[in-house]
Amino acid sequence: MPGNPWMIGPVAGRVAGEITVAVKDLLDVAGTRTTVGSPVRSELAPIALEDAAVVSRLKAAGARIVAKANMVELAYGSQGLNPGFGTPVNPRSPELIPGGSSSGSAVAVGIGVADVGVGTDTGGSIRIPAACCGVYGLKTTHGSMPMDGCWPLAPSLDTIGPLAASLEMLVEGFRLLGGDLSESGDPPAIRVAASGDESFDSAVERVAESLGLPVKRGEIDLGELWRLGDTVMGFEAVRSAAGLDWDRIDPRVGSRLRQSQSITPQAYLEALGSRSDFQERFERLLDGGESVLILPTVPFAIPELAKAYDRWLNVMTLPFNYLGVPALAMPVSDPGGLVNGEGKEGTVPLSLQLVGVAGSEGRLLALAGAIEAATRA
Repeated sequence: MPGNPWMIGPVAGRVAGEITVAVKDLLDVAGTRTTVGSPVRSELAPIALEDAAVVSRLKAAGARIVAKANMVELAYGSQGLNPGFGTPVNPRSPELIPGGSSSGSAVAVGIGVADVGVGTDTGGSIRIPAACCGVYGLKTTHGSMPMDGCWPLAPSLDTIGPLAASLEMLVEGFRLLGGDLSESGDPPAIRVAASGDESFDSAVERVAESLGLPVKRGEIDLGELWRLGDTVMGFEAVRSAAGLDWDRIDPRVGSRLRQSQSITPQAYLEALGSRSDFQERFERLLDGGESVLILPTVPFAIPELAKAYDRWLNVMTLPFNYLGVPALAMPVSDPGGLVNGEGKEGTVPLSLQLVGVAGSEGRLLALAGAIEAATRA
């Protein structure tokens, strides 16, 4: 699509009756090169002989792969900018960042070129572009999707999941990927976690109260979970990018990789070793899985391109990669009128994040439907 480099390579045409899918270009699609959003990597990458495991699932379920979606180089960044292949244009307003690293997948569904975008999420890379582009995104439970044929950023955190312009299509995308929808009951209670921004926290509480369910405070140390998750991600990202010339990649990505070289093996192992304890605490917080945590996806206005790196975008998302639990980002109509961004050509609706215990994707999707119904009324 001219002027909007959301894809890498040509776009296949639509066929009536088929669900179209744009696949993030760190997943192998037979007959194409897996560039990982990197001109340097594309020079080295062979043409894939086989599809990634999830791509095989999509094709077997009848979906049509129409494009390889652009992304942040090496998947190591949440702003969505790509100086090598071009930055996908935010469909809500072009001067706002598209979010990353699954930027092209979010933009593809936002502009209607694909029904489903497939992305990966290591620290927020599905949920952040979903929030920036006003679409839906689902980070799945760590380990629930096969990672064969997927270029790794941080295997201890990497997950694969769908993005879509509607909740109905997000559910369909999850189904096509082989997701388990069996646990779909509504939770008896909602736990609200504070982001530190009063306006966003008030908006989340308004949405929660519209459901008519008991609302409780969810006391969780997101800062500590973020620190531990960043330690794991940084250490493993350095290993994944070890064979590439860092001097030829996006300077922002190269800088992050060099900073991450200071993470010691001891700090990395300690972060991994603490994980099970924090997972147990989180499950207790959610009453063994009977409750769902809700909070903002990005608790401030979506930045303009010129200010893309002024703030950390993954403060509310990376903690749940560290915990390995599913999390869903969805646009909502706040009864109080708060939006997540205002550009020159349009607004970005408030993005709400729903988080459950491992394996509770079906419950999160069902709750998202209840929230849609309540906030439309």
